[in-house]
Formats: sequence, structure tokens, C-alpha cells
Amino acid sequence: MPHLVIDATQFTTRQRTGIPNYAFRVSEQLLHVPELETRFFTFGETGLFPFPPERLYSLGPLEKQARWLIGQRLFRPGKSDWFWCPFYSWPLGIEKRARVILTVHDLLYRSQLGDHHAGTFTPREQRFRTKFEQAISKADCIVAVSETTADQVSEAFGIDRERIPVAYPGVDTKFFRPVAPEHALKIAAQLGARRRYILSLASVSPRRNLETVLRAFSAIAPTIPDVDLVIAGNRSYSPEYTEIIERFAAETAPGRIRFLDYIPEEALTAIYSGAELFVSASLFEGFDMPVVEAMACGTPAVVSDIPVHREVCGNSAEYFEPLDIRTLAEIFETRLQKGKNLPVFDPGRFSWEKSAGVYAELLGQ
Repeated sequence: MPHLVIDATQFTTRQRTGIPNYAFRVSEQLLHVPELETRFFTFGETGLFPFPPERLYSLGPLEKQARWLIGQRLFRPGKSDWFWCPFYSWPLGIEKRARVILTVHDLLYRSQLGDHHAGTFTPREQRFRTKFEQAISKADCIVAVSETTADQVSEAFGIDRERIPVAYPGVDTKFFRPVAPEHALKIAAQLGARRRYILSLASVSPRRNLETVLRAFSAIAPTIPDVDLVIAGNRSYSPEYTEIIERFAAETAPGRIRFLDYIPEEALTAIYSGAELFVSASLFEGFDMPVVEAMACGTPAVVSDIPVHREVCGNSAEYFEPLDIRTLAEIFETRLQKGKNLPVFDPGRFSWEKSAGVYAELLGQ
């Protein structure tokens, strides 16, 4: 029987989005795989561990300090066990005791965006970069969250592309589905979206390219006075950039651009369903989950023409060049004047069960 240990640190957090949600959902499915013994450890809050407590190995004070002890105590000799690292690095020495599966969510730091800031990495960012590259070199198996990311990993590190399977993030179609318009607008209003709105959901950071969205919206705002732009997501990721964006919004379309903080999971489907359009102008993504969730909730998407958007959205979204303000403004105006049309989109392509199956197949090797 294969033995698998998973680092649950990413999803023993109070706000489970992005990578933490991916780690949680795949882990949840792996618990249902027959003939697989799965256990966890965490450096997060043990009280937030979502699975039966007997599955969690409680780290002692010494193990939290001397993390190499984890490998010695959790794995049998001979590297017969497996360890899944959902996020870039693991406690030193585990790779000597177990076979490691590493999930790569993106290669942002190796993109042109990352290279642009390469000379200004903080010591913490430099340590992350070093640990990540060490993890790539030491992992026995690498899994990517998109074909685009897998291609980038293969090219950047000289790894045979056929050795990098893809396990997409999944969409829970029982949860992410259209909500009745009256209920959606009621919840959206409670969160701060007052009327018809375009939605962008992502952390406020330079690679999200929000300047393009704001400029396009401000260009059409005078002609469509009953529509707002709602930007929802973490604003503490890049405080200086957030200040610039908020000041620009106040100057170009005063009172029409609303910034919302973290959206509780129970309100997500409503905020997606209530939007007239969903927009992502991102310059770089490993997958871009909110676009998929929005379309699953029946909201048409307008996205930047980058490889991963083409891969994920196919013909279901409308595209614009990432810095093309005029084209995006024209799309906004045309779509908003026509009224909301449901996208032709099959979210069943993205399944947590299918994704867990990719990992289970690796464990059977």
C-alpha cells in the first residue's frame, strides 16, 4: 500500500484561496483513493485542519525547530513512501527519506515581469527563488497546473515535457453555478456593489494589469452611467501599487470604481453571477481560476490574450491584447449595451477528482 504524506500548511489558514484551495481540494480527493494511506503535517493552525484529526501528525516543538526530524519520523527507510509538496519547498532532508511530488503553479519569477525586478529582489524573495530552484532539481516528480506552465517548466529547466503531467484546478459545479439574479444582486449590494457592474477578482499587483482595466472603464463610464467597475481581492499584496491604483481610480472615474476586500466563499457565486462581465487583464498567470469560476456562474469573460487564457477559456471568452485599452473599452461598451449573455462553457473539463487522479497515478509507479 502506498504511503503518502502531505504538507497541509498551505490550507490550514483562515482564507483559503488560490494555492491553499488547490492543496486542500486535491488532498480531499486523495483521501478517497483506495489502497492509499494518507497523512498530513502542518506548520499552520492545527485547529483549522479540515480532515479527521487522526490523519494529522502533530509536530512537536523540536520538529518545528529542527525540521529535518520530520523526515526521519514520518517516513519508513528506503524511500518507499511519497511526499507531496503543494508549494515550492519542503523541510530539509525529506527528499532523502521519501520520493517527492512537487506542484508548480507558475513561473512568475522567471517571466519578463520577474526579470524586470530581478535586481531589486528582497532577501526574502531571493531565498524563495533559491529554494524553488532547489526544489525543482530535487523533486522526483513535477506536476503543473496547466499545459502552459508545464511547457515553461520544461523549457526553463530542461526537463522532458512528457515527464510533467498536468493536474488542473477543479471547479465544483454544485457550488459554482448561476445564482438567481435577485439573490445575486442582493448579496453583491451587501458587499458594496451598488448596481450593474463589471467584476475583476484578483490580488491587486502589477502583473494583474489593472491600469488597462481602469483606463478602458473610465473611457466608457460617461456613456454608460449605470455601470460600475468592482475590483475584489487582496489589497495588501503590493501596498504601493494599490495606493497608485486607488488614486488613479478616484481621479479618472470618481465614485464608479469600487474596491472590495476578500470575498467570503459563501458569497462568491453571488458576486460572480451578479456581474455583467468578468474581466482579467493579467500579464502572466499559471491558470487564473477566477475566470473559470465566473464563467461557471454564467458570467461572460473578457480576458487578456495570453497563452494560459487561450488554453483555459478556448472560444468561450473574448480576448484583447493585454495593453490594448481601446479594444477593451470597445468590448465593454458593446457587451454592456447588448445585455448579459450566458457563455458557452463546460466547467466539467476541470474536476478535482480528475486532478487527484493525476497524483494517484504517479503514486502507483
